[in-house]
Amino acid sequence: MKRLKIILPILTVLTVAFIWGNSLMPGDMSSLESNFIFELLRSLPGGSLITEHFVRKAAHFTEYMLLGILCCADFKAYGKSGFGYVLIALYICLVTAAADESIQLFTADRNGALLDVWLDHAGSITGSAAFQTVYAAVKSRHGNTSAKKST
Repeated sequence: MKRLKIILPILTVLTVAFIWGNSLMPGDMSSLESNFIFELLRSLPGGSLITEHFVRKAAHFTEYMLLGILCCADFKAYGKSGFGYVLIALYICLVTAAADESIQLFTADRNGALLDVWLDHAGSITGSAAFQTVYAAVKSRHGNTSAKKST
């Protein structure tokens, strides 16, 4: 558990750095990166249905889903639990998303969008809910296993 107390916050900071680093990329570089992923996905079966817009929005959602998972895991690693800590984790994600879109307002050929803040936050809520669900299931299973051993 001690390693997680070190590793998880580092991963969280690196994730935020990755997100904000992408926002600092000028529009043309960002488009090239998105286009690479877009072409890769289009080569898959059913890929003709995928649009570049979908790829860009899915990237937003996925980055923040990971951030939601990491923020909740950070609190769990430090023994903090309860709905209040989930709300704090989600607030951190929301502020990160708002800052992310604000960065884009000052980046060449980019624009910040309130809709993207909402999409980012939906990703963080999904990640947080997924983490809490998996954590509760593992804890419940672990509890049931130890109960069976004692009988």
